[in-house]
Amino acid sequence: IPGGTGCYSYGATAPDAVFQVVLQAGETVYLSEHGGLDSTLTIFSAGACGDTAASAASEDLSTDESGGVSYTASSVETVYLVVESWSSTPYTVDYDIRIDVQ
Repeated sequence: IPGGTGCYSYGATAPDAVFQVVLQAGETVYLSEHGGLDSTLTIFSAGACGDTAASAASEDLSTDESGGVSYTASSVETVYLVVESWSSTPYTVDYDIRIDVQ
């Protein structure tokens, strides 16, 4: 999403990647970023976003998000996985966003 999702005020001009996942009760979603992208990984419940919204999981460790975040659904629900980059400065960096549902 060019210009950001608005989920965080600090990186509002940086691009985001947002993924929608429907989880069944007991399923766990894992989100991680591998590479050199300075990003924040967040998992939101449906309809939740913004600086004051409660997130199900979040991680911001500069350029090493390989540990990732996870969330387990207690019932059928839709979650949004947000990978928000810190800067929109034009540069090239290799990265890989990984999503796994188990």
